[in-house]
Amino acid sequence: MLSSKLQASIIKSYKFNLEQKLWLMKYVESIAKRDPKLFIRLLHESDDRWGTEMALRIHEAATYLLSRKDMEWGNRVAEVAIQLLRLENQFTR
Repeated sequence: MLSSKLQASIIKSYKFNLEQKLWLMKYVESIAKRDPKLFIRLLHESDDRWGTEMALRIHEAATYLLSRKDMEWGNRVAEVAIQLLRLENQFTR
């Protein structure tokens, strides 16, 4: 894990507002705790709140704050969630 000073520097470089900073910390925590339901909910809600570009920036910032093992888990869960969403969209058409 990175030092708190380095974490703060990374977060500052993204120029997130306060709500987005708090969101990022919840996002990181959901991955570190291996909570797929919360992680997927935060992933979708960040896209709904701020758009895809900001959701990707939050995910990118998380990659710097987490261990490689944690991020690999998060990426696998995100891939499954995206595939399920695509299937859901196909069935609703």
